[in-house]
Order: sequence, then structure tokens, then C-alpha cells
Amino acid sequence: MIEIAVVGYGSAGRSRVRAIAATEGVVLRGIVSRRGAAALDSAADPASIPQTLAWDAVLRDLSIDAVAMCTENVDHAARVREALDAGKHVLCEYPIALSAAEGRALLAHAERAGRVLHEGHIELLADPHVALSAELEARRFAGARVRGVELSFTGRADARTTSLASAGFPSFSGFARLNRLVDLFGSLRVDEVRWHDRGDDGFLLESFFSGGAGARLFWREERGAALARRTDILVSCDDGSVVRGYGDAKPGPVFARDTQRFIAVVRGETAAGNLARERARVEHCLDLADALRARSLRPSP
Repeated sequence: MIEIAVVGYGSAGRSRVRAIAATEGVVLRGIVSRRGAAALDSAADPASIPQTLAWDAVLRDLSIDAVAMCTENVDHAARVREALDAGKHVLCEYPIALSAAEGRALLAHAERAGRVLHEGHIELLADPHVALSAELEARRFAGARVRGVELSFTGRADARTTSLASAGFPSFSGFARLNRLVDLFGSLRVDEVRWHDRGDDGFLLESFFSGGAGARLFWREERGAALARRTDILVSCDDGSVVRGYGDAKPGPVFARDTQRFIAVVRGETAAGNLARERARVEHCLDLADALRARSLRPSP
């Protein structure tokens, strides 16, 4: 049995707790929450509320094999490093860090320590993304080439998602969209960035990329007080066909799938080639996120 503690008990933390309960061979030791589980699950059956643990106690407890990091983005890097130093495997919600240099350093640190550092990307395991990936692969096999991509995300603006101090620049808080693009279309190059900071009313980030075989890609990330959460993608091919994806399709049990992937890596059941490709994608997306931030925050001439 692999014993795991969940750090952070917001929506992602609660989803991880449920996923762990549904994963064979894993046992939840408890949660680390500054507010306590009972305060967040006051309507639940008291018997179903996980045990609350202290972070220092988790680090010292040699029987706890792994931690799932579900805290605010700004806390990820420091806590990931502490967990690795304590000999724990780490499953961290994206992003593992708010800079490419720090993210790469953590991945290298985990490798030296012989521990698993898995950045959770539930969006890549969602049914709509898997279906879109299969559809695009079929188009490529038939000889069609991707010429244009438009990926759009909207979501509600609040302190948790729009604060640069806690969530990071939108290219990091929206890291899932970068990973979707790279997973589907390979390595990208940043061509142009437009960032409109609306303060408490959210933001608009528009990013333009070049891809392989001359493809042009556009990513729009927008948050506002009245915006519903939605992701859409439109892919244009050189044979005149257009592929649409995501929309309102149901994602499926993505947290359970991602937790199972993490446990498979911990147990040594994942091929080395797959791990190398995963790391390469994460590192490339970290580099893209840093490049987008640097070009957005560059002073005007």
C-alpha cells in the first residue's frame, strides 16, 4: 500500500481525496489544511471527513510515501522541494513552479533524489481531449496538415485565479491550455503576446505561436466577473476541413485517472520513454509560459 497525504483542501484537494479513495493500493493518511477539513466539509458525515495533519508531521513521518500538492500556485515550489527533501514522492497540481528555471530545478532535484515529481494534468486525460487527439491523428494519417488553431478559454475572475501574487501570470495560471496545445501540436514558438490587465475585473491574454509545418496557433485566455467556464478549440487543415473540440462535453473521472498514472510511476510501471516525453512537454511549456510573461511585461518603448 502507498500512503499519501493531500496538502490543501479546496476543490482540487477534495477531488484528489475522492480519487485516492477510488484508486486500488493507495491509502489516504490525511490532509494538510490551514482551515481544517471540518470547516470545509461541515455538511458532510463527520465519519467521512479526513484526518487533519500538520505539514511538519507529514514531512517527518517515514510511513507517508507521497504527498498530493493542491495548494495555491505560489506555494507549490517551496512545498514540493520540502517534500522531496523529506524523501516523499510528489503529485503536484499544475504548475509545479511559477518560473521555468525553478520548475526545471525541481524536476532535476527529484531525479537526483530518486523520487517521482508528477505534475498533474487532468485536462490531457479528459474524454474530449482524448477524442480530439485521436481525430487529429486520423486526419494526419490521411495526409491532412494542420494550418491554423484557435484555442479559447473563459472563466470567472476571483482573487484565487487572477492574482499575480498567488496564481501567477496567466501563462502559468492557464498552464493547462499550453499543455493542451503542445500535447496536440508539438513544440511551439512564441510570435506575439497581448496582455490586458483589468484589475479586479480579470484579464485578457492573447498569444500567437508558430508550430511545425507552418501551422499558426492562437490562444485566448480570458477571465471576467460574468464569464462562465468554457474551453473551445477550432483546428483548420489544409484539405479545407475544420475540427472542433471540447465545448460542453463531459471530462470523465480525470482526477482518478491522473492519480492512477502517478501511482503507476511510483511503482515503476511506466515506460522510461513515456516519462521522458512527459518531462519534455512540461519543460517546454514552462519555457513558453516564461516567454509569454517576459514579452507581456516588457516595458513599452
